[in-house]
Amino acid sequence: MDDLLSIFDSLPPSILVLDKSLTHILNHLTKNSFSTFINSAKIKKTIWLPDSINNSSSSSSSSSSSSLTTPPPTDTPDTPIVFLINLLSNENLSKLLLLSNLIHNWKLSTLPHLIVYHPLLDISLHSYISNIGLESQLASFNIWSTQLPSISYSISNNLSIHSLDLSFAFKDLYLNNSPIPLQLLANYLLNLNIKNNYNLRITNTFLKGSLSNQFYSIYSRLLNSHILSLPDSKRKIIDDIDDTIFADTNSFYNNSVHLISIDRSNDLLPCVLSQLSYTGIISEFFNLSSPIEPFNLPTESETISNQQKTTSISSLFSNENQISNIIGDLNFSHVGPILNKNAKLLQSQLNKKDNLNNIDEIKLFVNDLSNLNSTKSLISTHTSIADLILSSLNKSPLQYQKPLNIPLLEDIPLSTYSDVLTSYYSRLMDLQHSILNNELNPISILKDLSLIISSYNDDVQLYDIFKILILLSIVKNGINTNDFSNYLYNDMIFKFNSTKVLPILLNLQKLNIIVFNNSSNINLPSFLSLSKNNQQSHIPLSQSTNSTSISSQSITDFNTLSSTLNLLPIHEESSSPSMISNITDYDDADFTYTGYVPILTRLIQSIYTRSFISSPDTDRAIVYGWNNLDLSSLSTSTTQSFLVPQSKKQLFNSIIPPKISELSKISKSTIIIMAIGGITWSEISSIKYILAKNPLTKFKKIIILTTGIINSNQFISSLSNPS
Repeated sequence: MDDLLSIFDSLPPSILVLDKSLTHILNHLTKNSFSTFINSAKIKKTIWLPDSINNSSSSSSSSSSSSLTTPPPTDTPDTPIVFLINLLSNENLSKLLLLSNLIHNWKLSTLPHLIVYHPLLDISLHSYISNIGLESQLASFNIWSTQLPSISYSISNNLSIHSLDLSFAFKDLYLNNSPIPLQLLANYLLNLNIKNNYNLRITNTFLKGSLSNQFYSIYSRLLNSHILSLPDSKRKIIDDIDDTIFADTNSFYNNSVHLISIDRSNDLLPCVLSQLSYTGIISEFFNLSSPIEPFNLPTESETISNQQKTTSISSLFSNENQISNIIGDLNFSHVGPILNKNAKLLQSQLNKKDNLNNIDEIKLFVNDLSNLNSTKSLISTHTSIADLILSSLNKSPLQYQKPLNIPLLEDIPLSTYSDVLTSYYSRLMDLQHSILNNELNPISILKDLSLIISSYNDDVQLYDIFKILILLSIVKNGINTNDFSNYLYNDMIFKFNSTKVLPILLNLQKLNIIVFNNSSNINLPSFLSLSKNNQQSHIPLSQSTNSTSISSQSITDFNTLSSTLNLLPIHEESSSPSMISNITDYDDADFTYTGYVPILTRLIQSIYTRSFISSPDTDRAIVYGWNNLDLSSLSTSTTQSFLVPQSKKQLFNSIIPPKISELSKISKSTIIIMAIGGITWSEISSIKYILAKNPLTKFKKIIILTTGIINSNQFISSLSNPS
């Protein structure tokens, strides 16, 4: 924030025209004290960048702000305007062209100032604004290049999550062929390594996909350049770390650092399936583009005074909130009983005030009262969220799992559930389950989607239809073109308008995420007449002249892959625990989706155990990697490396893994998980589960680094603009 304020220090008091997509970043950096920033920056008034320019608007709003297409009114016409623009996504460069037109139309008496937010762009951006004629329209131009905020989220204090907040990274990487997200990730990991005193010395790499290989190549170059720039004393520290790690077998296993990097293209299903973890369903319901993005909850007095209580995922599930840390990863249907149990326990503790017999007991109660009130507020907040989600199921689209015969909250009548079972959300969940388990043929699925469009009127959302189509295309290896045209296409156009349907459909085709097969109908729209064999497989439009192909959807045979990785585990009904009180109580990692284990989760799990495919567990610290695992149904490259110094290779040529019981429970051994192209909260919960269940990984330090924590609506939205 200091670097931004230093830019404003060089400017006179001004009117700020703010890009909405920067609001949650500014709120995070100012610790939700935006007014303090306004005062420090000498800003007289704040307005929104007009929606015609800003296509990445957030849900945040302000009563004192407005969107203008005419110059903002001011008491002094000479008050300069400062535009603060977010250019983090490549496609947002178009904002500068639109901004140039806006400045021209406003006919300002004083040249405005421009501040552009981007962590990497510098000289190239100066050249761009000069070429489009914008530079001559400005009094000054500055780049605010602060690093993106990240969040931390822990389980047993050994897991941290770092998100770059690039909600559109998938499109930037696969459709726009932008290297920027990879550069940002590499820069971030390098800074993280430096911050950890170079103890993140990677000993093993597991890379699944070409983007992961590109990322690691960038990171290696940055790291080598950085090390060469260090004084001898610092390089000696790094050499000492190497000597410690590779001193002997036990030291290696207690200090090793595994880098697991997996491209998003290995599994798009979590991007379109309904999230069922509590944190995931919050992200879907409130459509949060960032863990730090605030969302509003109704207070008890909302109906009277319209007051709002604001929170965010990062604050709601902070490390200090023990209840939140327990329920955040659970299936939504298991949250209510835990809240009820804690509410009863809290009430019994509060009731102690009626039986205090002496001064010492009164003092103890008073000292604990603050914690009790904090717990009460937390339980109340979670209850409000759960109640709001459940009561809204029949009002606004949200994917939701059928309740598992466990009431969410004791004071909600069970009749509510009968409504849910016939709801829009239940229909979508049924379709997801049917497609995954191969229970319906594609024509039946398309007919059901058509029926949903005609039956649920305003509840139906275009994005939901596309989610089912993507799922169908991936699982069935394509959709028959004539079937799509006969049973669904016209209904989609009639309901949602071609201007909304076609840009998404075309982008999904360019990326081969939706593939149309067996075209024979000459009356079809030309883009639908492209057969699967004639489509330029897996090559983004911006990449069509490049000899290197990046696969944006890598599953070539879902049924085979599902069998190989046990993605749809079958449970005996009697084996399911009657009461879930912790993430490790589940039988498998399929509780965060509708009976589906994300491929990302299984790929990580398979490195350390094969128990999910009936191989016996071992008491030794065996790292399997991806050896002897048939991944031929994923078209992405598979790369594994053991980065042992040349001088130590002979010592580690044949390692006998130590027993897990012999390893230190406070070791520095670390797993770094890179999710390139985004990750969902439900995937994170499933990863926590498989690592916590395995005695080899449960005590390791876990770092998850991703381009962004995403939800299904964001994924579809990122592909909604023509490209």
